[in-house]
Amino acid sequence: MDLRQIVPEGNILFGVPKKGRLYERTMELLNGSDLQHKRVR
Repeated sequence: MDLRQIVPEGNILFGVPKKGRLYERTMELLNGSDLQHKRVR
């Protein structure tokens, strides 16, 4: 699968574990930032 078909130009895609401390801390960081983000499955 070509990531250019999934991630529009000018955006970034990164993986975060679905649960656990790392997920919680990452979501706190994202929610406290000025970044727009959404959860994709």
